[in-house]
Amino acid sequence: MDVETLASTAYSRVPGARLAGVVDITTGMFVALEAGNLPQDELDLLAVSAREVLAGASGAGLRRSFASENDLQQLKEVIVVGEKTTFVICRAVHLEDTAIVVACDKREHLGLITMTIAKIRDNAGSA
Repeated sequence: MDVETLASTAYSRVPGARLAGVVDITTGMFVALEAGNLPQDELDLLAVSAREVLAGASGAGLRRSFASENDLQQLKEVIVVGEKTTFVICRAVHLEDTAIVVACDKREHLGLITMTIAKIRDNAGSA
């Protein structure tokens, strides 16, 4: 599945999705995006945040936690629950150095959100 299809599939299928996109982890920029009329600066901030959490200095503590000495684990999925929005950032398994980012209405069931994203992520390589 290409990045445009991945973003549009996530946007249409994830419950309460306000935004769905694919971020290049190397650059911290969206390479595909489906969103309502959100301000560009918010979109840029979300893309950079996804990069920082998965590969940047601010996520280093998370990557080192519960790992053996001198070991570093790769974060595969991070869920951030805000006051109004739930953010899910997960690595796109079939595309190197990319992440799927979805922002959903917090009123949606977290289990349904994560299960739907997992199915999309896991099926993306076979489609």
